[in-house]
Formats: sequence, structure tokens, C-alpha cells
Amino acid sequence: MSAKSTSSQKVVEKEIVKKWGKTLISDGFTVIPNAIIENQAKLGLEAIDFAIIAVFAKYWWKANDPPFPGKKRIAACLGVDPRTVQRRLAALVEGKILTRKPRTYRNGGTNTNAYELGPLIARAEPYAEEILKQREGREKQRGRGLRLVTS
Repeated sequence: MSAKSTSSQKVVEKEIVKKWGKTLISDGFTVIPNAIIENQAKLGLEAIDFAIIAVFAKYWWKANDPPFPGKKRIAACLGVDPRTVQRRLAALVEGKILTRKPRTYRNGGTNTNAYELGPLIARAEPYAEEILKQREGREKQRGRGLRLVTS
């Protein structure tokens, strides 16, 4: 990591602490892309679905190791019945927003499922690309110093 990116990262971290407070940030925080937040309905997500995805994001520590919180844990985080979580997870898998990845114990017993967010990410990328194109267009307009043409 370059010195510049380390410096930029520290500035961002300080701003996060200023916004949320040291205690909350010290406990940990989760990153969710804006394109997913801003386009929930277009992505086919109901409010409960987004909340479930937020819980998955909390437990998704490594890119190649999908999160695997159990339905009871997710339900406890959201204050809903585990059966509600089970139904919504089934709908998200059926809607090709998440991919279920069964996990088993070494002795062959079953464990909580892991859920891959790859399909959601693929669906959200075009929205992010559009936002970036719009931002780039605005920056180009500012850089040119729009001039009024008078006759």
C-alpha cells in the first residue's frame, strides 16, 4: 500500500469516527455498496431482504469465504421469526439473487448454509456503472466551465 493510500485511508477512518462515534466504530462496521442501497426495488429486494443482506455483509469476512450465519441468528438480529428468514432466503435463491452453498461437518452432519452474493453483485454492477458515468459527465461539465453562448 502506498503512503498516499494509507494517508487517504486514515482521513476516511477519521471521518467515519466523526460521523458515527468512536464507540460504535470500535465495535465494527460493515460496507454495503451504494448501488445496492439505492436500487433495492430495482434489484428485486424487499426491505426484509435488504436487512438479511446487511446481516450477511456483517459476517462476510473474506471474499472467497461466503457468509454462513444461521437462520436463528439472522432472525435474532432483525427481530423476526426464523421461519420468515427461511422463506425470504428461499425466495432470494429462487430469484437468483443469492446462491445457497450447503456446508457439512467433517463427520458428515449438516451445518448452516453459506450464501454467495455473486448474483446480487452482478445485478447491481450495471447500476453502479451508470452512476459512475453520470458522475464522470458532471465532472467533465464542471471542468469545461460551461459557457453561455450569446448572439
